[in-house]
Amino acid sequence: MSAVDDGAQDLSAEERALAEALAREVVARGLAVPAGLLLEGVTPMNFVLSQALAFFSPVIRIVCEQPKFAQFQEMLEKRATIPYILKAIQQLEEARRG
Repeated sequence: MSAVDDGAQDLSAEERALAEALAREVVARGLAVPAGLLLEGVTPMNFVLSQALAFFSPVIRIVCEQPKFAQFQEMLEKRATIPYILKAIQQLEEARRG
């Protein structure tokens, strides 16, 4: 999937793959609309969100894989991350609907 051109150059190939995996999981669970609304709402605060994840990481890491969680937290510090995830979700949802 070559999801987004908007800011994609700011993300590494590994970060894009993680974002696209997250988007696939969201769409597979039928959560494209709620996820889109949530991500649109927090887009201006992506850095604050990444810091909140750092604060809550001891609790979150109980249920998440540690390396991916740490990578996701670092990704959120970049402005391009949330728009990239949103675009990937939109493209996958459109492809799913046909």
